[in-house]
Amino acid sequence: KIKNLYWSVLVMTSLLSAAPTIDASHVELVLNSRCGLGESPVWDADMKRLHFVDITKGKVHSFDPVSKECVTVDMQEEVGCVVPYRRKRLLAATVGRIIQVDLEKRAAHPEHMADLPLADCVAVDLGDGGEACEYPP
Repeated sequence: KIKNLYWSVLVMTSLLSAAPTIDASHVELVLNSRCGLGESPVWDADMKRLHFVDITKGKVHSFDPVSKECVTVDMQEEVGCVVPYRRKRLLAATVGRIIQVDLEKRAAHPEHMADLPLADCVAVDLGDGGEACEYPP
């Protein structure tokens, strides 16, 4: 374990020393989405948009960095991650199901695609783009 820890620290140190420095005078806020817990950013090369979720507020965001337009869809439940699906549509994982999100219509009640079996779960964590199920002892 010590050897692995040393190797991890060595790799991290090498990566950090090679990372470019950022001049604070060139940092610019391009979107203030006011997320409670923003996660799961994914770049959609076809749409040229950055999609991401606000887990706690139950929102899917789709940001165009050129026009600065952000489309927001209220999922009305916690959402863990999104992936590009079809033209102007995404798939979103919520607690126990996969939902299709129509960005063009800004659908308030997105189309349900599939159920995820969570019968034995006592708690679900949607962080990091997945569902972690906590089972009873």
